[in-house]
Amino acid sequence: MSKILPGLALTFLLLFPIQASSFKSLFFHHSLRLSDEIVEYLSKIALEPEGARKIGKYIAQKKLTNEGIEDAFIRIAVRNNVISQDEAMGMFSNLSGVKGFSSTLRKIIGNKHNKAQGHLNELRIAHSASQRGFSVMKIGEKFRDGIKKGVTDIDVVLEKNNTVFALEAKDYAAKTQLPMDQFRADIDTLRQYKKEISKEKFISVLSLTNKPDNLEDLKRLQSAAGSDVRIIIGSPDEQAEILSFLARVS
Repeated sequence: MSKILPGLALTFLLLFPIQASSFKSLFFHHSLRLSDEIVEYLSKIALEPEGARKIGKYIAQKKLTNEGIEDAFIRIAVRNNVISQDEAMGMFSNLSGVKGFSSTLRKIIGNKHNKAQGHLNELRIAHSASQRGFSVMKIGEKFRDGIKKGVTDIDVVLEKNNTVFALEAKDYAAKTQLPMDQFRADIDTLRQYKKEISKEKFISVLSLTNKPDNLEDLKRLQSAAGSDVRIIIGSPDEQAEILSFLARVS
């Protein structure tokens, strides 16, 4: 499909209007939501080229509440086995309403697996942190650092014990050679973000889900990070535990 749900596809969707909450696996209870039939159909569109963009455009036309938008994206993710229903329910409970949650959900339903996995990693870190008492302030915050061309983003921004944590989160496989130029640029972004936030208790973090097999890459990364950017390594749950420790001792 070259345009957003044209022809017969659009006719199909119009036959199934937004409906009131009733489905047993509903994520919220007080707003209108897309029907199960529409979500099932959109889950197929998500697998097409530019599928996430098409779905985002369609949902925007429906004038749903923010909860309704989150609900739509997360149900599509569940139907396409991107995340389990239990994980989805936990994320919705802890992250609904957080700035950037719905837009990051949209990014995980697309057919570009590597990018989707990176954004799913961000959601999992935010979710694990919220379970440990962190306030999740933003996910994928747009930021112009004055260094990179155009707008970049900060993957996850958290707060606990009056300490703000800004994370650039990476989910490369252990065997992957790290793109050091990109990592250095992200470290520079974190430093610039810290200057602009001007928060007394602020910790910049570069997080790796997997420890690189090439230890020389890790040494180069540690050298680039210096003493002002923390490097943490582990699963989203392990990262949240490390961050919680840093919040206690900072």
